[in-house]
Amino acid sequence: MIIDEHPLRGPAAALHDPVAEALIRLRHRRVPARSARLVERTTAQPRRSGPGEGRAAA
Repeated sequence: MIIDEHPLRGPAAALHDPVAEALIRLRHRRVPARSARLVERTTAQPRRSGPGEGRAAA
């Protein structure tokens, strides 16, 4: 996973500095772990049957 985030224009671009870059990097370190937990949580749940699924054929 590659995350590249930096302001290109607007007030955030003018205020972007090494301190802001460090804070963004800290946030990005947590993203892969949070994403993995989300995927594991959603794939661990049993699949719900939709309309017409899970019924015996007539």
